[in-house]
Amino acid sequence: MQNYDEIRIENLECFAYHGVKPEENEQGQFFYINAVLYTEIRKVAAEDDLNQTTNYSKVAKYINELMTRETYQLIETVAEKIALSILLEFPLVQKLDLEVRKPDAPINLNFTSISVKITRGWQRVYIATGSNLGDSEQLINTAIGQIKGHPQIRDVRASSLINSTPYGVTDQPDFVNGAVTFHTLLTPYELLEFLQGLEIAAGRGRDNNKGFAVEELQSNFLSSNKSVRWGARTLDLDILLYEDILIDEADLVIPHSDMHNRDFVLTPLISLNRHLKHPVLNRSMKQLLDDLTERYAVT
Repeated sequence: MQNYDEIRIENLECFAYHGVKPEENEQGQFFYINAVLYTEIRKVAAEDDLNQTTNYSKVAKYINELMTRETYQLIETVAEKIALSILLEFPLVQKLDLEVRKPDAPINLNFTSISVKITRGWQRVYIATGSNLGDSEQLINTAIGQIKGHPQIRDVRASSLINSTPYGVTDQPDFVNGAVTFHTLLTPYELLEFLQGLEIAAGRGRDNNKGFAVEELQSNFLSSNKSVRWGARTLDLDILLYEDILIDEADLVIPHSDMHNRDFVLTPLISLNRHLKHPVLNRSMKQLLDDLTERYAVT
């Protein structure tokens, strides 16, 4: 993530009613908020226009309103709610550090303050789209529309769709493929759950052009629930890159483990960002595609 300028709010005093103990909810206490808002200042500073920047007075009032609007047991919950709300309410804030301090926490020991500090921000993501059952273009475009409609996703851009021959298992229809990039506040696993939900929903539709259920098409080829690797499916949404994060788990691998071997993935990615690099292989997508093309030529 690029370096940003900072707007700081320090020791914002708020009287609120958060806590596990009943007396905390009834009597209330003072909390203190520290926030570092990461944004870009140079352009707005040159224009000297308050309407073009993040108004720290509005942010401070907004934090105080959030602190007093609801009651929560955990300051962890308070911090999470405030951070997410600021990022959604103030579009120029790309990332923030937020600390919620509770100096009067009910602990029978000498201490200065108890606090929770978190960092949250918009993350750049690239995903691959694919389909070879039903009305593939419509299924992909519908999924893109649903991605655009998610409140924690913004700046969505989609590549043109291309046709490709099947990869791995060749005894199935040709695919329609593309790529999508966006910024999101969802964690990798939250994003995975959201995308899998779109895949499941797409599998319940019907192919109106051919007059029979998508499930009937699936039975003629391979299962669309990914139980068969590289099998036919109504909709495939794979996370390719999530910033420079590396994940290697049974149910999620980022970067996608096989993306560098797939021209139908690399080509749409290059159209979205020709300078995009693979965070592990440290090569651009264009270089990876050239490598792949050269391998195909040799074989």
